[in-house]
Amino acid sequence: MRALKYRNSIAVIILFFVNLSWFVKFKFQTIMGDDLFSLHAIQSGQESLLHYTLFSAPFGKYRPVFNFFQYVTAKIFGTDLQLYIFFNIIVNFIAVVLMFCLLLLLTRKTLYAFIFALIFVTCRFSYYNVLQIYGLMEAVALILFLLMLLFCVYIYQNPKRINLYALLLLQTLLIFTHERYIVTVPFLFLLLMYIYKKKKWYYALWTITPVLLNVALKKIVIDITFLQGTGGAAIGFDFLQIVIFVGCGLLNMVGINVGAPYLNGINFPQESLMTQTLSVLISGIYLVLLIALIRQFLKSKLEHNKSFVIFGLGMVLMLSLLLAASITIRQEYRWLYAPYAVLLLLTAYVLPRLQLKNVVKYILLLLICIPVFKNDLYVRKFLDRVYFMDALHIADSTYASSIKQYGLNIRFKTIYIQNDPALIWTLQGSTFFQVYAENPSLKVTYVDDLSAVDLAQTDLLLLKFNTTTRLMEDVTDFYIGSKHSTPVTIRPEDWAIPDSAYAQITASGEKLFYKIVTNFDKMKDISLVDQDRNVTYSLSDTAVNNESLSKLEPGKFAFYRIDNQMCLLWISIPNNLKMGKTILQ
Repeated sequence: MRALKYRNSIAVIILFFVNLSWFVKFKFQTIMGDDLFSLHAIQSGQESLLHYTLFSAPFGKYRPVFNFFQYVTAKIFGTDLQLYIFFNIIVNFIAVVLMFCLLLLLTRKTLYAFIFALIFVTCRFSYYNVLQIYGLMEAVALILFLLMLLFCVYIYQNPKRINLYALLLLQTLLIFTHERYIVTVPFLFLLLMYIYKKKKWYYALWTITPVLLNVALKKIVIDITFLQGTGGAAIGFDFLQIVIFVGCGLLNMVGINVGAPYLNGINFPQESLMTQTLSVLISGIYLVLLIALIRQFLKSKLEHNKSFVIFGLGMVLMLSLLLAASITIRQEYRWLYAPYAVLLLLTAYVLPRLQLKNVVKYILLLLICIPVFKNDLYVRKFLDRVYFMDALHIADSTYASSIKQYGLNIRFKTIYIQNDPALIWTLQGSTFFQVYAENPSLKVTYVDDLSAVDLAQTDLLLLKFNTTTRLMEDVTDFYIGSKHSTPVTIRPEDWAIPDSAYAQITASGEKLFYKIVTNFDKMKDISLVDQDRNVTYSLSDTAVNNESLSKLEPGKFAFYRIDNQMCLLWISIPNNLKMGKTILQ
């Protein structure tokens, strides 16, 4: 017994350091998106902890348990994202320990529990829980969910009323942390029907009371709808879309990345051949386990097979959670974390109970865990493509190019930002600057073209999102530049023919040529003069980037920035003419 406790303690210590090292490398500094919106609301509002906890419904979602944690952490950590991340790492470790305990109860084998807990820590579904303030909502809900499952085991072993009351309390807290978990009702209902031989309906029906309470409080206290969809969208029941999302969720859970890259980082067809092979192997092993289990069940008397009942209840729970993650306009990885946890618990429960030689079981265990670790490491490389990771980079670069550079003096700046879809959710209009400049009245103006800004204004700050680097840049000096910028002379042989990645000809049939220009500061009132032919080209308002080059008009030129130092200069000429010596001035 002492040796077992020692092994379990060592396993938990290792899991602690794995959990810490897996997430501590992320050094994001600034808050954005929904986190920013809610933090600003708490900071600028006058609500007490009690009022915010019980009577607030941000984004139309009534989640008083999370409201409490959100309010307290906002008051303690303020705008320091690293403090939130470190706190979330600790919270995530609590979930890992609970997962390890559940696995021990189901398998009674430290090795199995440790390996599946390790998979749980490092899986591709875990990042949101740690790196976002709203990830705390997912993490707290996951902890309550795993605690609820622990009490399901306890009540299965000892159906005392105290265990039942604890189970119902955890279910209630869970539903008031995230309403998605109302789908646990069928599982709990069937579980209690199976456990209690007397008054089974009485006990089972108690599992519906937290849902009724949730509906009542939403209507009476807040006066909002029972269920609100993702992003404020109304929940729709498109049967075909739900089936597709359920299928995609299952594939993602068994290692095959499918769905939009902005949600998962990279899709299966774009992955390396090795990763694709391992993904197919993982899903194949799961299929083999399922077939072996069904064959084993069919050979036994199912009505007397407790393993069959437990597996069946687990499948009901997993599919219910998967369904909840699929009745939506998109399927995010964070919503698959809970059903994935159930899948790991089921796999760990089934594998030791298969009527196979121990060596075969351990081979199957290795064939699951090694490819899963390898694949999750591979997917980790593409995390920056996921929408909230991309937004974190944008927010950090915005902070670096503005508030970090100018400090609180930015309050006296007139700030213009060139519009880009990536900035709408990330910066929340002026909110980002109001929070970090500690000035609730600070306003930012978003424009379609920074060239249209009156550059005669004092204390200007011009920011532009670079779609290539996916970072915000301070382009003030570039646009204002020098009033006497040195003209650039371009010889005929300096012009280059674009490759296939760019347009070759314009809509009017003229050939396109380009020149990379450096150290030219002016962006307004510029012209291009062909001295040999005495022709002056004016700047095009239509061809303003790589995508619009084909729209370049005859007699005009395109000129736009690549980064802070370099610009692209484009000209089009008829087939029967040659470009002469030109001057950009």
